[in-house]
Amino acid sequence: MCRIKYGISLFAISWIVPLWLGLAEITQGFVEDYGNLPRTRALAISPSGKLTARIQHENGKDVFLIVPTGSNRATAATELGDIQADTIYFISDKKVVLTVSDTRRVRGYSGKLNFTASYVYDIASKKMTVLLNKTRGIHPAQEGLGRIIGMNVAKNRVYMPAYSGDVYVTYNLYSVDLDTGKGKLIATGNEHTVDWYVSAKGKVIAREDYQNKRQIHKIVAFNGNKSNTVYSVETPEPNIQVYGKHPRHDSLVYMEKATFYEMDLANGETKKLELSSGEHDIRSVATTLNREVVAIEYDGIRPFYELVDAQKNAHFATIDNTFPHSRVSYLSTFDNGKKMLVFVSGNNYAGSYMVFDTQTVRVKEIAKRYPGINQSHIGEIQTIAYKSRDGLSIPSLLTWPTSAATEKPKQLPLIVLPHGGPEANDVLGFDWLAQFFARSGYLVLQPNFRGSSGFGAEHLAAGYGEWGAKMQSDLADGVNALVKMGYANSKRVCIVGASYGGYAALAGGAFYPDLYRCVISVAGVSDLNRMLSDDKRLFGRHHFLIRYWGKTLGGNSVDQKQLAGISPLNYAENFTTPTLLIHGTSDTVVPIKQSRLMHEALSKASKDSVLVELEDDDHWISTSQNRLEVLKEISVFLQKHNP
Repeated sequence: MCRIKYGISLFAISWIVPLWLGLAEITQGFVEDYGNLPRTRALAISPSGKLTARIQHENGKDVFLIVPTGSNRATAATELGDIQADTIYFISDKKVVLTVSDTRRVRGYSGKLNFTASYVYDIASKKMTVLLNKTRGIHPAQEGLGRIIGMNVAKNRVYMPAYSGDVYVTYNLYSVDLDTGKGKLIATGNEHTVDWYVSAKGKVIAREDYQNKRQIHKIVAFNGNKSNTVYSVETPEPNIQVYGKHPRHDSLVYMEKATFYEMDLANGETKKLELSSGEHDIRSVATTLNREVVAIEYDGIRPFYELVDAQKNAHFATIDNTFPHSRVSYLSTFDNGKKMLVFVSGNNYAGSYMVFDTQTVRVKEIAKRYPGINQSHIGEIQTIAYKSRDGLSIPSLLTWPTSAATEKPKQLPLIVLPHGGPEANDVLGFDWLAQFFARSGYLVLQPNFRGSSGFGAEHLAAGYGEWGAKMQSDLADGVNALVKMGYANSKRVCIVGASYGGYAALAGGAFYPDLYRCVISVAGVSDLNRMLSDDKRLFGRHHFLIRYWGKTLGGNSVDQKQLAGISPLNYAENFTTPTLLIHGTSDTVVPIKQSRLMHEALSKASKDSVLVELEDDDHWISTSQNRLEVLKEISVFLQKHNP
């Protein structure tokens, strides 16, 4: 369900007939293939390899399934209702953990919170139990609840941190019974505690603190009843990131400046690990349920993995080389290490779960994320790099219309699709929105402008203080490069983005009004002063996030005048192109007020503006109903303004 607001009454009348005709035509097309959430949202395989657990999307609802491996018939199925299922994994062949989220209000607290919770499913009894349920002292208003940091199968318990207390709130650790879901307090933290670490037997081995006001990052090690601070550094923001435990030593594995180290919990001594790969940034770290590090994913335009175990690493390299034009993601190893579960996405694959048999060296597809999208529907994804006006190389993705399979056409309508973050990146893989545009006949540019992560510290730091400036001109330089190559028509360019990408889209309309034919912003920021003041109110003015924004927005510091100068809200008069604003009413990351204010400013300036409000949706457009609505509204808008 959505509400639509138009800029000036003239446009409201002119939209009525085309809107309904457009929606009818689009509904009969392929929008459902991309608008519906993936059919298989998540998949896990049991340690023995005999069972798979899946989250499937059926008729607008998430369904939890247990399916014998190799079969298409589920032995158990549970509808999850309106809550969003996020992750799924086996604790053993007998129990599965399911993590879900929901955005809702809590009595006594202002605004909405994005809640998470974990359930354990007992395969034999077919009973679903919520973890930490009915546990005394748990604070009612907290995000991130449901996180599991360790398990003990023999004792039938998992270990979960949670905020506790009423007036004085601390981040504590609980031992949770998998049959009842009830938690028992086993360690008390403080107001600065951010994480806990336990041994395979459930013994507390370390606590991590960060004091925002004093700017002290600390790790405290435990040996029975004794504690010892093994790491303490004064820093404006944590400069090391702890990922988990070493699989064979009593140490923590952490990363500092793209290099991995282990920290001995007995004395705090550190040792460099042979896990780093040149100058590549770290994208993610895969761990076991006991947070033992098993694989590192390195970043770049095509991310790649290195597994800690040398033999498993060789096996993964084999399957990674099998799909050179797609991204291969490591998920797990099972059946005593004989088989590996991976996810393949990119050219020719809209997202496939595959099992690699290391003994027969064969790969078998067991599930598709988007079964309605076949190979012929996938636009070719090309990796390119172009030079910005000051000579910086901008690594990018270029997705061709599906009709361009054999030859590259000229003078195509172009969609510029900047990513969110901005400290994030676009990498080789199936992107449902980019592929929707490609299927609709557009050329799609996804530039990793300066300030993007994944391409080295210099590329990231080059974006500090460049919101609305060089970060924006990087996008314009990409358009000009494609026009110069003859691929894009300079008169048929539209900019579309979400979150920071939504800001970039609005900044395109404000600061490059002659470059773009239309602007589409999804959950975008329009007023940076408001964004910063909201974060100060939410996290406190001493939080390291506020210092981070000072660094990225202003180079080192920011003031209200500077932020006003790069806020699209203050430049509504500059807009010469139609603007479509889309925002979820339950967005807890970028409040919908950002889009409402932008719409009001554009309307007051007599500009063509449409605001679509998605009822009860979050920052990520998490429901099929709203995702379909977004694609339909975008399609109608593009057909009118950049066909």
